[in-house]
Amino acid sequence: MLLQISFILLLSLVPTSRSQSFQPCPILGPRFPLPTGLASDSIVQSALKNATATLDELVSTSNSTYGTISSNTTSFSIGLFTSNDPLNFSHPFFYEYNYAAPALSKTKLGTSKLNSETLFRIGTVTEVFTVWVFLIEAGEAYWIDPITKYIPELVEGNGQIAFGHFSWEDVTLGDLARHLSGVPRDYGIADLSTRNFSLPNALVIANRSGCLQPTYFFRDLSGRYPIYLPGTTPIMSNTAFQLLAYALEGIKQQPYDAMFNKTATSIGLSRSSLRYPLSTRNAIIPGANESVSGWSTDFGGEDPAIAMYSTITDISRAGIAMLNSTLISSAMTRRWLKPTAHTSNLVNDAGRPWIIYKSTKDQSPINPVIDIYTSYGSVGLYSSYFGLVPDYNVGFVILAADEASAPDLNVHVDIVADMLLPGLEKAAISQAGSIYSGEYRSNQTAASLIIEKPDGMPGLSLSNFTMGSKDIRKELATVAGISPSALSIRLYPTDLIERTTSGGTKIAFRAVFQDESAAIDAGTPTCITWLSVGALSYYGKPLDLFIFNLSEGQTSLEIPAFNLDMIKER
Repeated sequence: MLLQISFILLLSLVPTSRSQSFQPCPILGPRFPLPTGLASDSIVQSALKNATATLDELVSTSNSTYGTISSNTTSFSIGLFTSNDPLNFSHPFFYEYNYAAPALSKTKLGTSKLNSETLFRIGTVTEVFTVWVFLIEAGEAYWIDPITKYIPELVEGNGQIAFGHFSWEDVTLGDLARHLSGVPRDYGIADLSTRNFSLPNALVIANRSGCLQPTYFFRDLSGRYPIYLPGTTPIMSNTAFQLLAYALEGIKQQPYDAMFNKTATSIGLSRSSLRYPLSTRNAIIPGANESVSGWSTDFGGEDPAIAMYSTITDISRAGIAMLNSTLISSAMTRRWLKPTAHTSNLVNDAGRPWIIYKSTKDQSPINPVIDIYTSYGSVGLYSSYFGLVPDYNVGFVILAADEASAPDLNVHVDIVADMLLPGLEKAAISQAGSIYSGEYRSNQTAASLIIEKPDGMPGLSLSNFTMGSKDIRKELATVAGISPSALSIRLYPTDLIERTTSGGTKIAFRAVFQDESAAIDAGTPTCITWLSVGALSYYGKPLDLFIFNLSEGQTSLEIPAFNLDMIKER
C-alpha cells in the first residue's frame, strides 16, 4: 500500500497536459556519462574541424553567420581543454586556434605572431582566480562573515552620505564574491574627474586615482552611495574583489600577491602574474605603446579584480585544476560551480564570481539545460572569455587584443559553443551506447534487462526488465495505474563514481519514471521530476538506483533493491 501511494505521488509530480508528444524530464546535470578521449574521438574532431572552417572564414572575410569581427585589427587565441583525459602539461588542449591580425605585423613591442604561450591582459577574468585563491587559502567558512570583521575602517570612516548610507555590517565576504554586495562598480579608475571632460567642478574628495593608500580608500569608500542593499540583486563590482583580497590578507596575515603567486607556482602557471611583467617577450601589445594598449596600466588596489596577465596555456592548466579539484576539495568545487542568484535574463544566473549561461536547445523550458560557468571582460585594448562546462568536464579560453578598441568576443564564443557542445553531446551518446546499451542477464534469478541504444532523448532507456516470471516494468506500471507500454524508465548518471580494487570503475545511475501518455503542460511546460528522485524503495533500498561496473572491457549492473547482479551479454 505504501509503495502504491509513493508511486502515485511520484507520478503526480510529472508534467501533464492535453496533447503534446512525450519529452523526458531529466535531472539537471549530464544526460550521459562524461565522454573521454576527446583528442581522438571522431565525432568531436569532426565538430572541431567545422569550427576551424568557420573561424577561417571569419578571419578571411570578417563575416560569418554568427556575426562580424574586425579581422584586420583583432588578434586572438582560443584553447579548449578537458579534465577527462591525461594532462599533457606542455600543451593542455584538445584544440587551439591562433590568429594574428595584419595590423599586428606593424607592432614595435612584443610579438607579431601568436601561439599558446602569447601573453595577454585578461581583465575581469582575474576575479575567478581571486575567488579560487580565497577558497584555496581560507575555504568556505568565511563566506558568512561581514567584511567589517576584517576591515573595521569601513564603519569607522567619516562617510558623507546621509541618504542610503551603506550598511557595511550587512555585506558578507560571500556577497562580495557573488556580485551581491551592492558595492559601487569601481573606485577611482573610472572617475571622469581624472579625464579631460568639460564637466562642472564639484566639491569632492581629491586624489581618487584608484591607487590611494588603504586608509584613505576605506574612509572615502565608506561615504559612497550603495547601488542596492547587500543581498538584493547581482551588480558587477571590481571594488568588491579588492575588498575580498584585503579580507583574505587579514585572515591569512599574508600579502595577496604572495598567495596568488603560490597558487600559480603550484600548478605550473609559468607566465601568469598579477603585476606588470618584467619582460614583454612573446606578449601581444597592440596600439601605439604600452600605455595606449592598457598593457602598463596600474590598477593599484583593484588588481585582484582586473589586472592579471596570462596565456591560453596557463588558463587551461588552471581550468583543468579547477575541474579536477586539484587544490580544493571536490565537495568545495561542486558548491563553487553552482548559481547563487538569478539575473533579469532567464538564461543567465550569477555565481562566485561566475556569469552562468543556461544553454538549452531552442531555449525550450523542458529541454535539458547545460550550465556554462563563464567570466569575461575587457581592459584597455584587451578582451578575454573563460568558461567551464561541468556536464562534460571541459572548458575554453579566448584571449584577444585589437588595435583600436577592446574586441567583442561574442562571435568567437558562439562559434565555439555551437560547434563544440553538440559534438560533445553526440560523443557522450555514442560512447554511452557502446558501453552501456545491451541485454543484461543474471543466472541466479533468471533475470534479464534491456537498455536500449540512445534514441535522441536524454538518458538511457530501460525497455525490458524481468525476474523469473515477473515483468518488473508491468508491476510498476500496474501500481501506478498506467499502461505498461506508457511507462518510461530512463537512467541518468550521477557523480557517485568509485575506483574498484581491480582497477575498474563503478558509477551510480538514478532512474526517472514518467508516464509517456501524459504530455507536457500546454503553453507552460514544467520539469520537476527532481522532486521524486529516490521516492521509491523496496526493503529499504532505492528502486531507482542502478550501479554499473566497468572492468576490463566488461560492463555489469548491480540493482541493490533486488540484490541483483547482472552481466551485459551483448
